Amino acid sequence: MKNLFIKKILIFIYSFVLIFQFLLLWGIIPYEYTWGGKLKSIEEMYVFVSISILLNLIFLLTILQTANLISWNIPKTAIKISLWFMVAVFALNTI
Repeated sequence: MKNLFIKKILIFIYSFVLIFQFLLLWGIIPYEYTWGGKLKSIEEMYVFVSISILLNLIFLLTILQTANLISWNIPKTAIKISLWFMVAVFALNTI
C-alpha cells in the first residue's frame, strides 16, 4: 500500500465503520436494521458488534501503521500477517 491517498480513504472508511458500530452498541441506531435483519436479540447484537469493533480496530491500526501515522514497535511480519488476514476476511465476506 504505497499510495497515501488510498491509505487515507481506508482510514476514513474504517473510522466511519467504527463510529457506526459504536452507535449500534450504544443503541442510537436500532440493531434490527443491521446485519441483514438476522439478529434476533440484543445479546446477539453485542457479540456481533464487539467482534466487528475488534476486527475493524485491528484493520485501522494496521493501516495507520503502514501509513506511518503511528509509530508503534510492531514487527513487519505482524503487519504482513494482519494485511493477509484482512484479505482473507474480505474474501470470505465476498463468498
